[in-house]
Amino acid sequence: MKMPEKNNHLYNALTNYQKSFFLVEFLALEISYEQSFCAAVFPINDLYFGPDGTFSNGLLSTIMDITMAHWAKNKTGSAGVTIELNTKYLAPLVKGTARCEARFLGSETCNRFMEAKIWNEYNCLMACSTATWSVEN
Repeated sequence: MKMPEKNNHLYNALTNYQKSFFLVEFLALEISYEQSFCAAVFPINDLYFGPDGTFSNGLLSTIMDITMAHWAKNKTGSAGVTIELNTKYLAPLVKGTARCEARFLGSETCNRFMEAKIWNEYNCLMACSTATWSVEN
């Protein structure tokens, strides 16, 4: 069965889930690492829209959490767990692409404080989260 073009990432997620994290494939996240943060670029696809016709806020929180997890793993070498996640939604995402960036805010102990922010393709801040992570050093 051929998937419609805009849903090819769903097909990729279903076929590659053992090689990659399913949600990264499903949400079509392009993860990259800079010197001081992790970035995830993703398309605003109506497949992820809620009943209000905008990108699901729950998925935005998920994207920020996933991006923070990638950054924590990249910098510490070990897995972590989100202890607390506080999110503010500033504007709806309805088209184009968006970018999430995650970074540490401080603390070099096993509890790390992090933030993630999502901007639309016009560089307008759309959502932001702060989180406390438990990460083994």
